[in-house]
Amino acid sequence: MAVVLLLVVVAVVGWRRLQVPEVDSSQIGHNPLVDVGGSCGSLEPLTPSALPAGVDPVEMTYGFEIPPPTTPVNRGSHSRMANVDEMMGFIDTADPGGRRAQLERDGFTAASRAVVTVPRSGNATVMTLQFRDPAAALDYAKFHIQSLCASMGFMTIEPGLPNVVSFGLGTRDGTEGRAIIVAGAYEINLSGEYGAPSAQGSSQQWAREVDRALR
Repeated sequence: MAVVLLLVVVAVVGWRRLQVPEVDSSQIGHNPLVDVGGSCGSLEPLTPSALPAGVDPVEMTYGFEIPPPTTPVNRGSHSRMANVDEMMGFIDTADPGGRRAQLERDGFTAASRAVVTVPRSGNATVMTLQFRDPAAALDYAKFHIQSLCASMGFMTIEPGLPNVVSFGLGTRDGTEGRAIIVAGAYEINLSGEYGAPSAQGSSQQWAREVDRALR
């Protein structure tokens, strides 16, 4: 009987050691710039960068000249959008009326979109929109970012790069890495499919590479 009791005690202790403590998921991937209620923190630090003369990110995007998130990649589709009606065909939003009004208010001029395939990862997409001037591009970018806050797992205005916001969608860790760059009169959107927890680092690194190529 004593032997049986000893075996039971050992089994219980061993099972307890194997148990994994519960983790509070609300503390994973939290960034103070994103409120858990779905509202972004202050976007005041966001500032457009200057573009060198002759640099046109819309044309660069269409020509697959925006640096991809990694190499090698396979080129996929590319598209041009010449007016608000065409642009709306590429925007997935719960408030199409509000997005259309914002595009018109900020003087949307043109856009392009390019998709590449990253081996063993998924698709990476660049979509670049041109507006009336840098102030209008910044106004639209802030509106765009605020509209995504409820889906964000994290958001960071890049240290030393006040024109770059990186964030993740899908879970608190962000399975879809995203970044928005405001350069001159352009908003440049980067989107890549990553597995958490690599989304944050991947979107940040890609955004830094694209920003460097535009300077």
